Amino acid sequence: MNQHNDWLKGEKDFMNKQLKDALWNSATNLMPLKTYIVHEPNIFKNFLSKNSFSMDKVKLLFHATKIQNIDSIVGSGFKSKFIGALDAGWYGRGHYFSSYPEYCLGLQGGFAYSQANDSGLYALIGAHVNLGNINQIYQQCTGAPLPSDVDSHYVEVNSGGQPFTENVDTLKFDEYVIKPINNPDLPNDSILPRFIFILKEIPKIIIWRDPKIGNDQNSKVYQELEAKGNFSIYGTTTSDQALDLITRKKDKSKIYVITNGGKWKGVCYCGETVN
Repeated sequence: MNQHNDWLKGEKDFMNKQLKDALWNSATNLMPLKTYIVHEPNIFKNFLSKNSFSMDKVKLLFHATKIQNIDSIVGSGFKSKFIGALDAGWYGRGHYFSSYPEYCLGLQGGFAYSQANDSGLYALIGAHVNLGNINQIYQQCTGAPLPSDVDSHYVEVNSGGQPFTENVDTLKFDEYVIKPINNPDLPNDSILPRFIFILKEIPKIIIWRDPKIGNDQNSKVYQELEAKGNFSIYGTTTSDQALDLITRKKDKSKIYVITNGGKWKGVCYCGETVN
C-alpha cells in the first residue's frame, strides 16, 4: 500500500509540475490552490478489471469542467449520458481529455473548458485513461461515433481546437476522445479520476529573483509565502527569467519583485517593492 501511495504521489507531483509550467508560460494570473487525490473503490475496481486493461496503454490526462460538476464525476465516474452537454464533439462522440492543462483552461487564446464559479474558482480533473486501440485523426468528424475497432481518437490541434497545420499554427496541443460505453448510467471503465486541481485568479504576483532561491532558508520562506494564498509567487534564479515573467504577466496582474540585491537592488515594479 505504501508503495502504491508513493507512486500515486509521484503522479500527482508530475501533473502539478505540468500545471505550474503551463501557468508560468502564459499571461494568466491563475494560481493553484489545492490538489486532492481521490479514490472511489467501485470505479477503481471497474477500471482494473476492464478486459483490455494494460498499463502501457494508460495515460495521465487532464479534463476541464465546471467546479460544480466535480463531486458527480469523482463519485460516479464519466457517464455517457452527459456527453454533448457542451457541444457534439468535434472529433467524435466521447469523453474529451488533453495532456495540456493550458489548453483545457484556454490560457493560449482558445475556449476555456473550465469556467469559474461564483467564488472565482476553476477546476481540472487528472485521470488515468486507458486509451486501448487508439486512432490518430486529422480532421473533424463532429458527433460521429468512434469506429467499432477503435477505443479512442487522438488529434493534434491549435489553440482554437482546429486541426493543427504545420507552418501555419505556432502552438500545438492535443485532444483525446474516449469511446463511451453503451449504458449511459454507468461509469466508463476506461477512465479513472485520480486528482482534483482547484485554481483561482489572483491579481497580485510576487516574482522572487535570487540565484539561491532553492536553498533551505529561501525554500522555507517561499513555502510560507505560497501558503498565504493571497498572491501567486514565482521563483527565478536570473534577471532574464524575471523579466520574461514580468513581460508575460504585466497586462493582467499587479507585480511585486523580491530580489537579493545586486543590479536590481531597490528596483520596484508597479509602484511597490517587497522586501
